Amino acid sequence: MVFALHGLGLRLDGAPASVARATEILAHFGATPAPDARPDLHVTFDADAAPTPAGEVTAHHLDLTVTRDDHGLWLASAAAVAWIDVDGVRSRTWVVRGDMVPIPVFTAVLFHQLRLRGGYALHAACVAEGEAGALIVGPSGTGKSTLTLALARQGLELVSDDSVLLATDTGHVHALALRRGIHLDPADHPDVDGTFVPCPLLEGTKQELVVAGVRRRASCDPVLLLIPELSHEPRTTFEPLSPVDACWALCAESRLPELDRRDAGTHLAVLGVLVGQVRAYRARLGTDVRTDPARVADELRALLAASRPTRASPERPEGLGPRAAPSPAGAPYTRLPDGSGVVLHPDDLAPIALDPQGARVWEALGEGLEAAVDALTAESGAPRDEVAAAVTTFAEELREAGIERGAP
Repeated sequence: MVFALHGLGLRLDGAPASVARATEILAHFGATPAPDARPDLHVTFDADAAPTPAGEVTAHHLDLTVTRDDHGLWLASAAAVAWIDVDGVRSRTWVVRGDMVPIPVFTAVLFHQLRLRGGYALHAACVAEGEAGALIVGPSGTGKSTLTLALARQGLELVSDDSVLLATDTGHVHALALRRGIHLDPADHPDVDGTFVPCPLLEGTKQELVVAGVRRRASCDPVLLLIPELSHEPRTTFEPLSPVDACWALCAESRLPELDRRDAGTHLAVLGVLVGQVRAYRARLGTDVRTDPARVADELRALLAASRPTRASPERPEGLGPRAAPSPAGAPYTRLPDGSGVVLHPDDLAPIALDPQGARVWEALGEGLEAAVDALTAESGAPRDEVAAAVTTFAEELREAGIERGAP
């Protein structure tokens, strides 16, 4: 049985209950049967005794312990052990508790394969008008799905709810659908016009809302980034966000550590490109999202129109690309359009914001301490000893925080 998701072909074999559960998960994320497709990944589910991973522990994700050895990547929980080979073309899962693969285990395997091909998951909803899209990014409970439903019922096209896949090509980021339905807590929406359908793949009390008249599209060109927060004010307002605040919010809702930390730099670079192509706003969601959604939709359409680039964006290729390039060595870093930057701490990948001056010093230190002092002295015209003292202090503060930059 072969399925396709944004160009990724997966073949499922083995224990019938696990194949059925994996099929359900793939359908939830929009995969379709593709019996004639050539699979990129062959997934086998096994009920035999599971091996014990013995490699280096590289990450902890949800209840999974991730290890790496010469044979590939291992994901182990109390209920299952999954293995992905070094080349990312074969995967085997041993179910050791229950009769089917746990949702987090297969989902982690799936998302890892998408990352290998340059598709990065973002905790966000997305709507569009034509090609121009708005990403609605934030943690659970901030009103993403409520706003998405209001906008979709006012005629904007639904791309995805709660999960979006970011894919880059020729220096431009596209948003691809991952969850095609709208998912809400029925208790919070007792009067909504639609039918709630329980979804066993969703955590908590959310269910899928089946509602008529919603237009859908599979992808868009993001030109707008909204960071929502709930407000008790009667009117929704949109306040501009700085590039560094926008990137910080994206980092918080991305799967940066995930299973293989070695691609975190490439992932951060994609977020940096995205910040450069969108206008970012904090959306303080007032009660009018429910009482007057037409006004909110009209204002969003105006923001989309104002945010559209003057030149056409590159055409999105079909599916994801080949295996993504590895991240550069060292702490991941991206420069933002206003000259500021974000660096990820090498231990836990926590984002650290740098103002434009700090970002320039960080970049100069890549050539070594003395070279950085020479370059920054020439740029600033300040006395060399003052520049040297400031740059040395900056490098020492980084070192104290556990980041090596600017070796002599």
